[in-house]
Amino acid sequence: MIPASHAENLRRVVPHSRVEIFPRAGHFPQLDEPALFFRVLDEFLDSASEFPRGR
Repeated sequence: MIPASHAENLRRVVPHSRVEIFPRAGHFPQLDEPALFFRVLDEFLDSASEFPRGR
């Protein structure tokens, strides 16, 4: 987790990266915004998998 301003700078220089902002989350996005966290996690894992779950 880094400040949003730094994340956008990194996204520009790291190939195939993306930035996700959790507006109401603190240090524990999985607890603060679980639905958003697990949606983003599922999308990431599917994009990195040879066998996506196709949700």
